[in-house]
Amino acid sequence: MLLRFEFINKKHSDRALSYILINILKSFKVRDRIFTIITDNISNNLTLLKSLNKSLGKFINNIFVKNIIRLTCFTHVIQLSVKVLLETINANP
Repeated sequence: MLLRFEFINKKHSDRALSYILINILKSFKVRDRIFTIITDNISNNLTLLKSLNKSLGKFINNIFVKNIIRLTCFTHVIQLSVKVLLETINANP
């Protein structure tokens, strides 16, 4: 479920993104109900997830803490694969 788009006017560091995401989760009162996050393949999303898991551990009762699982967006993976295929066969769409 998409909760909200957020304009970010500062560096997209893992801490900054984690802080913004945690505030969004708090505002929807779902902070402790997130099991999975779907992202593209940009490396800062992996560091975001690590930072998010570390930060959420401070807020959730440690008995119930589970790490959030990252899934890559399947459509993004398909798009990247098709792009490589088209480049390989020298196709110009």
